[in-house]
Amino acid sequence: MLSVCLVVVAVPMNPSGGLDLVCRPTQMNLSPVTNSLPRGIALVAFDGSAGEEFEIFAEEERLLSPGALPRRVTEFRLGRHAAHLALEQLGREPEPILRGSSREPIWPSGVVGSITHSRNLAIALVGRSSDSAGTGVDLENRDRYFPGLETKIAREDEQARLRQLDAARKAEMTLEIFSAKESIYKAFFPRVGRYFGFMTARIEPGQERLTGYFTEPIDPAYPRDRPMEIGRLWLDDSVLTWMVLPPD
Repeated sequence: MLSVCLVVVAVPMNPSGGLDLVCRPTQMNLSPVTNSLPRGIALVAFDGSAGEEFEIFAEEERLLSPGALPRRVTEFRLGRHAAHLALEQLGREPEPILRGSSREPIWPSGVVGSITHSRNLAIALVGRSSDSAGTGVDLENRDRYFPGLETKIAREDEQARLRQLDAARKAEMTLEIFSAKESIYKAFFPRVGRYFGFMTARIEPGQERLTGYFTEPIDPAYPRDRPMEIGRLWLDDSVLTWMVLPPD
């Protein structure tokens, strides 16, 4: 198997209405993600574990701190590279993805998107703003978990459910909640333009996906009783979550 994976979903470019799927051989199965995406959303997953060289824009390179650790440099480049490929799938010429004052990616006009990276894997989830009001994607490795993490990211009702689980499942579910709330934040920050913490959302578990609710007034279009569907998939030692907001 090759170590490089490129998975693309860009439905509008396919006249038959099916999925445009390009995948170089890999052991990674992202079909639960691609099959769940609505029309107009492009997903690119890029595995750089083989150490391939690729270029990003000079403007993006200048965002890197001179003292950045090599691992952080690699993750940043992988994420931007995945974002460029996703833009191409939307019929857009790749252009620099700069960074806002809160370190969020600044997408081209008419585009919404989100980037996540963990070690050698980067994923970009991008769409036209006419097709989605926002996207969020997040990847968390098992080594992010430590005893007590739930007290920092989970509300009391969520912690009560976690206490009913055995140690292994508790660690997994804690990371799922962590990742889901990160995806919510990434999807909504460009809309609301302000920071909001882990306790401003609650996550309810489900068999196929997670469901999120705001617990405070964050976005007028999403009152406390409006559910937010969040996909969840375990990829070996990492949990991936994603969400696509419908257009306003």
